[in-house]
Amino acid sequence: FGLSNTLKPDSLSPELLGTQCGSPAYAAPELLAHKKYGPKVDVWSIGVSMFAMLTGTLPFTVEPFNIKQLHQKMVNREISSIPGDISKGATSFVMSLLEPDPEKRPSIQAAMEEKWINEGYTKK
Repeated sequence: FGLSNTLKPDSLSPELLGTQCGSPAYAAPELLAHKKYGPKVDVWSIGVSMFAMLTGTLPFTVEPFNIKQLHQKMVNREISSIPGDISKGATSFVMSLLEPDPEKRPSIQAAMEEKWINEGYTKK
C-alpha cells in the first residue's frame, strides 16, 4: 500500500504510530486525518483491496484527486456501489473493514473469525 511503518513488538498499543505513509486511496481515515493510529489501518487497507477485487473499482474516488475530499468521502461512507451479484456476506464483510471509526472497525483477529471468511473451511 505504498510506504509502511514498523511497530516494535514490545509496544503494541492500539493507537501508537503517527508517521504519514501509504497510498491515500488505501489509507485509513485516521491516517489521512493525521491522527495517531494502530494496526486497524491495515484492516482498512485490506478492505479497500477486497473491495477492488470484488468490484473492479476503488471504494472511494475523487476526480480530480483531492485528499481532503477523499477523506470526507471516507468519513461520510460515500462508498462506490457494490454490484448486486456480490454475496451479502461478502458485502457485509467488506463494509465492516471499511468502517471509518477505528474503534468500531474489527481487529484483524476478529476479521479472520468472520463467518463469510470461514464458510466451507473446517479446522483439522
